[in-house]
Amino acid sequence: MAARIPHTYRRNGTYYIRLKWPSHIYLTVPALGREFNHSLKTHDQQRARLLAYRCAHTFRQLVDFMDTCRNFGRMDQIDHESIVATLKATTSNTAKDKLPMSEQTELDPSNRIEIVDNPKTGERTFRSDLPNPDENMVEVISFIQKSEIRLGGGSGGPIDTCSGPTVEEVAERLAEELRVLGDWGLDKTHQQGTTRLAEIVKLLGPKKAFKSLKRRDVMEVRRSLMERVDPDRTRRAPRNGMMSLDTARSYFQLCTRLFQFALNEDIIALNPASNLSIMVRKKNKNKSSYRPFTKEDLNKLINGYIYRNTELTRSRTLLDGLFWAPLLAMYTGGRVNEICQLCIKDVLSTPSSKAGEPDIWYISINDDEVTQSTKTESSIRDVPLHDDLITLGFVDFFQKRKSVAGLNEQLFEKMPYCKTNGWGRPVSRWFNGETGLEGYLDSVQLTIRERKTFHSFRHTAAHFLRKAGTDEAAIAATVGHEHKTTTSIYGDGFELETLKDTINRLNYGLDLSHISYAAFQDYKACKGRPTKNKHLLYVSTKR
Repeated sequence: MAARIPHTYRRNGTYYIRLKWPSHIYLTVPALGREFNHSLKTHDQQRARLLAYRCAHTFRQLVDFMDTCRNFGRMDQIDHESIVATLKATTSNTAKDKLPMSEQTELDPSNRIEIVDNPKTGERTFRSDLPNPDENMVEVISFIQKSEIRLGGGSGGPIDTCSGPTVEEVAERLAEELRVLGDWGLDKTHQQGTTRLAEIVKLLGPKKAFKSLKRRDVMEVRRSLMERVDPDRTRRAPRNGMMSLDTARSYFQLCTRLFQFALNEDIIALNPASNLSIMVRKKNKNKSSYRPFTKEDLNKLINGYIYRNTELTRSRTLLDGLFWAPLLAMYTGGRVNEICQLCIKDVLSTPSSKAGEPDIWYISINDDEVTQSTKTESSIRDVPLHDDLITLGFVDFFQKRKSVAGLNEQLFEKMPYCKTNGWGRPVSRWFNGETGLEGYLDSVQLTIRERKTFHSFRHTAAHFLRKAGTDEAAIAATVGHEHKTTTSIYGDGFELETLKDTINRLNYGLDLSHISYAAFQDYKACKGRPTKNKHLLYVSTKR
């Protein structure tokens, strides 16, 4: 069963941690296995969260240590049993380890204190369950004092709201935890997260003691964000300081997470951000964020200049990835980065178990290399190639690329890697258009352009598979979704032959006879102007 804590899962209520070793580590020290998997021996979420944080932090240090040994040729010094024992020690559940996590306030467990927050006024009230008003008041005061003892170091006096870590210091600790636990593992996610967190810190006051923050401060952050919401803002709107409702909600969710982190770390006794959220009704909220392409849309896309070799108004550099990425997305449901990050070694084949049937060609979507990444664990999968892709010459393209570059190079050459956006940025910008600039989608003049991007191919594949009566589990295994009715990873439960039959059910009813990779090679050599730049074709041929 999935858990809410990164790198963990639950089995019969018990939390387990699962950390994947980098490929170069487990290949060098195979005794470690592909991953470290261990029970945290607790049902308590807060306890599991701290143990997972400790283990993940130590895991990262051990990887750095082994990388150092590898660089200096001293891998013989690595004892896999000691490595595993070190990691297990961080998840120790002894009474001594439990002490910092337990309640030190010595509150009577029979006490029942109700904390009531008014989201409109920001006021907070306390109530005891004792019927006598005087005893009720004594009970509430006792609760508040004991809570303050836990935070104030045992002095018994009121909380010192002018001491303790500042807002920016707590934010730095949260950012480090999110990075270690993998929430901000991708460079793009980390950059976006730190930028948003910095804005929240700015609104709260970076130098303020975190203890001094009140509910009205959180409500002021919410008000500031809501003032910047443009309900009609589209994805490609120019940057003008305004934001969409979804973006504002993401900012405020990060704000509330910051306060929850402070509460979990015993920096504050009560969470002033509890039960607060951005309450704005979104237009068309029942509609998907991305819309699938219709058959008419797909017909326009495969008849655009990239496949019809139409004379462009200006010369432009064309890449193989621009030709193959839309076709692969249309017939696999893959994300743009999953497709563009493929290495040559990620295109594979296996013999069919059916007599007389050809080999099954497939692509392996994984995160084995440092610059490869997947959105979720279920995104790691093998996807067979549709018969139409093979007919269009994708396997021939792969074999030619393999003969020239070997196995370890990128499948699509001259595609620059972006640290924050991965390998998919060039294709995404070309297809969707940049902010204020038209893209390939605009050039084919779709009837309805709203909420249609490269990612729409993913929804399109799933939509057409459903229309063909395909089982939801098979669709999830093909496109790398987590099935809504279970948390299991469906890609592990289907044979390639089954997935091959599933992917071949994609029938768009399109005429692909004009699409030729060989013709595109000439078009690419002429930089999209086969008439104006015809001389470039002769230069390319001589080379």
